[in-house]
This record gives sequence, structure tokens and C-alpha cells, in this order.
Amino acid sequence: MAIRARPLSLVASGSPRLNAYGQLDELNSFIGLLRAELPSALEQDELLQEIQERLFTCGTHIATDTTDPELLKYCGSGLSEEDIHHLEQMVDKLD
Repeated sequence: MAIRARPLSLVASGSPRLNAYGQLDELNSFIGLLRAELPSALEQDELLQEIQERLFTCGTHIATDTTDPELLKYCGSGLSEEDIHHLEQMVDKLD
């Protein structure tokens, strides 16, 4: 399989996009820490795992150069309005 090098696209350090996926990454790490401290048999662990998976999907889309259709095909379809509503319901369950 041939590997094709791509030119890097630079993002300004003050970019809202860079800030957003940094915040998502930090949130995911806190959720991971919480999951490590909770007994895995709890229902909350399953909810937290699903939230983490959805946040990773969000981060993938935010971090991907949307001007390159070749890269977009590896990101999946992203989050729908239904996904966002489901995430909100999961967070409400944890409250």
C-alpha cells in the first residue's frame, strides 16, 4: 500500500476550532478519570463510556480539515440533532 504525504494545514493558536477540540479532549480526559474511579458495574459507567465515544466523534470532526474531501471520508457522518438530544438526555440522567 502506498502512503501519500499530505501538506499540513496550519491552524492559528487562537483559533476557536483549536480551542474547541482542546476543550473536548480535556473533558474526555476528566470523564476517563471519573470512570477509572467509579466501580465499572455501575450504570453510570456505560453512560459515561457512550458520552466519551460521542465526544471523540465530535473531536474528530472539529480536528479534520473540512476543505479536504479525502480526509472527510474517514470521519464518518458526525453527530446529528438526534445524537445531540441523546447526549443531553444522558447528561440529565447523571445529574
